[in-house]
Order: sequence, then C-alpha cells, then structure tokens
Amino acid sequence: MSLQEAGAALELRSADLLSEQGFDGGRRPDAPSEVAEHPAYWPRVLGRLVEEFMVPALTQPVEVVQDWPSTGHSPVYAATVHGIDVNAGREFALTPEVIRVSWSEVLRVANECRPAPDLELRTADLLYKYGFEDGDIPEDAPAEILEHPAYWRQVLAGIIQQHLIPAVH
Repeated sequence: MSLQEAGAALELRSADLLSEQGFDGGRRPDAPSEVAEHPAYWPRVLGRLVEEFMVPALTQPVEVVQDWPSTGHSPVYAATVHGIDVNAGREFALTPEVIRVSWSEVLRVANECRPAPDLELRTADLLYKYGFEDGDIPEDAPAEILEHPAYWRQVLAGIIQQHLIPAVH
C-alpha cells in the first residue's frame, strides 16, 4: 500500500509507554510501502516519533527511556510519570489515549533515522558464505552499534536489503 492508500496516520497509544510489550514490542506496524522500506531501524524511528509527537502531546509529564536495540520488549517506554517511577506499583493513565502521526511525518522521521550512507559494501560479498567480514562490526561503526553488537547483523541485513540488493538489479 502507498501513502495515499494507507489512510491518514499511524496511531500511537499512550498506554503503550507503560507496558514492557508496548508498541507491539517495537515491531514495525503495517505501513505504507514507503515506510516499510525502513525495517532495520524501526525501533529508532519509533523512539523519535514518541519523543517528537507523543511526549509533547501528553497532559502528564513523562520521562521516556529509549532502549534499542531491545530484545523482546518495547524499545521506548516511560520511566516516570509526574516524577514517579512507573514500576512503583501505582496505576497511571496517560492522556490523550491516542496520538496520530501522519504517514508523511513518519516517513520524514524514518528518512532522518536512516543509517549513515558511508558504509562500504561489496556486491561480491553476496556470493560468499563468509562475506561482509562474516558479519563483524566495522571498527568505525557508530557508538550505538558498538554498544549493541548482537543487533549489528539485523542492521547489516536491513542495509543489504535496502541498498545493496536494489543496486545490483
């Protein structure tokens, strides 16, 4: 589906900030094809959408933590509401319940979150089982990649699918 076919907006539910499995565990929702091209770094996109659109819209003061790459839980969640730890055993309700972000804004943020284009990949590596340095992290990788080495192979796969394979066609 395209941006025109997708409808008006992505809906972000504020209650998802309070749940370990919120935002579908950080998985990319069904999205227009222009947005769906950005799967490898959706958690970063989601974090930016929450910071840029959701937090300012909430009527409660919320401190948000971004934990990506996350493993099995939401990459962005509330640490405090009104300065109170969300794990303190209290119930919180955030308002508004739903924040809508236009798909064109989602695409803008996704493009801004695109990994740096200065990674050099060779098409010949597609032919070898141990190509792409066997998936090892480049020494000059950004700090957020170096801090989460297990996530690198997912990022690399996404970059190969988005940039290298289309260039071969």
